Amino acid sequence: MESIGSKAALFVCLSSFMLNPAYRYVSLDFETTGLDTQKDHIIQVGVVLFDDTGKIVDEFVSLIRPENYESMTTMTAFIT
Repeated sequence: MESIGSKAALFVCLSSFMLNPAYRYVSLDFETTGLDTQKDHIIQVGVVLFDDTGKIVDEFVSLIRPENYESMTTMTAFIT
């Protein structure tokens, strides 16, 4: 479910900055059923923790409301 390309793109972006070694950095990724805040929902969340060199320290991915997984599969097939 997670895109390796998005991690690589974020690494390139991070490596172009001088990051403070005293900190860790977090990237959040939310997948939704659409853009309408009244009817659409978050269906997946991803979190990646980086150090100052852009190295991935930890990561987390989870489906939100997985009981709707069948409709997500149909939607993904339609989009792709």
